[in-house]
Amino acid sequence: MLNISFTENDPKNSLVVHTETGRPLYEIDTPRSLGDGMTTIRRVDDKGVVAQVDWKSFGSDMLQFSGGASTKVGSFLSKEGTLSSSRLFVAPNGVEYKWKMEGNRCVMLDSQTREIAAESHRKKYGFFSGNSRPLNLDVTKEAVEFLDLVLLTFIIMEKKRRDLEMVIAANA
Repeated sequence: MLNISFTENDPKNSLVVHTETGRPLYEIDTPRSLGDGMTTIRRVDDKGVVAQVDWKSFGSDMLQFSGGASTKVGSFLSKEGTLSSSRLFVAPNGVEYKWKMEGNRCVMLDSQTREIAAESHRKKYGFFSGNSRPLNLDVTKEAVEFLDLVLLTFIIMEKKRRDLEMVIAANA
């Protein structure tokens, strides 16, 4: 199991590090703008761009992999059903995975076996216990093989989860 942590509580603007060693793995940057902006995910070791997500306030969010054509996020990470918040994608190993929102976390499951491949843990402040921890993601060794994709899809799902959380809070 690999655990990666976000140095900031905003997964769209953070350094992602190997939790045990503190070694930087990814840099995620979304310049501030009037709209939702463009998120760029880069590997720290080779400065290679993994992907860019163009967040749209109106219309479809767009995704572009390094050197590839743009596609709608909803085409790449498709809804499981009309009213479902779960999203599906096929990894390079040919396995279909499903991201689910479960309260204050996101969980990625193998669609066939239902085994957890990755799961997030919300930032814990530890005001009273002193046990604080950053936003982090546990990734199984099978899913580490396509960590770029796990991270990209997590960022998309976490943004959607937080957007939904804000809507619910605004309507409470």
